[in-house]
Amino acid sequence: MGYNDEAVKKDLELNVVVTVDGVHYAMKQPDSGLVIDSDKLVVDDPRVNGVTIDIRKVSTPIGTFSFKVKEDNEDPNMSTIIMQDATQWLKKECVVRTGILTG
Repeated sequence: MGYNDEAVKKDLELNVVVTVDGVHYAMKQPDSGLVIDSDKLVVDDPRVNGVTIDIRKVSTPIGTFSFKVKEDNEDPNMSTIIMQDATQWLKKECVVRTGILTG
């Protein structure tokens, strides 16, 4: 099945992988072979502001990207990590990759 056949399916899902200083976070487990720890599957509600992305280009510079961190209210792991030392997120290289998961 080719790309065009896959693209017209209704069960496509967006996936975003955010890499901060070498640590990967994602919405869902990618099907590329990259394995992300289950406690790092916390990316939610990704937003790209002020940029038109051309899916035919390999890369597009993004000025502003934001996302929410989702977590289990009974085990607020990410909030605890961020609150203990916010410097681990500041002035670090951040790479955002988007992909489409097919069902």
